[in-house]
Amino acid sequence: MDTKMMIISVLIALGGSAAIVLYYYRKRSAVKLYEEVFQQVQMVPKQKRTGFLLMMFRDSVSAQKNKNKTQSMAKYSNPKYVEAQLLMMQKALKDRKAVKDKTTKKALIIFDSYMNWEKKKLSSSK
Repeated sequence: MDTKMMIISVLIALGGSAAIVLYYYRKRSAVKLYEEVFQQVQMVPKQKRTGFLLMMFRDSVSAQKNKNKTQSMAKYSNPKYVEAQLLMMQKALKDRKAVKDKTTKKALIIFDSYMNWEKKKLSSSK
């Protein structure tokens, strides 16, 4: 009975420490991503900034699923495609309940997280 309790407590401790390590790893990688995005967004006009952010996050989520990054980059050479995507992203931002695509929903969650991070960063830098 005593050895079972010891094994269970060791497993619980290992699980808890693994969860903590995973949390800090994900947080650090998210901050790194947000720093890169923050630098890239500075080049985009303010009126298209939110749509551009959502489009970037949507493409990053879909690239994680598909593991094919070269095909997604080729689409951005077509300005009509980019404008259409920006309009779709603006529409998704205005009416979030109308979004049915899982990729866009995940991108909206990342977008909200990024906006909170950006507010914190800008308020702390002042």
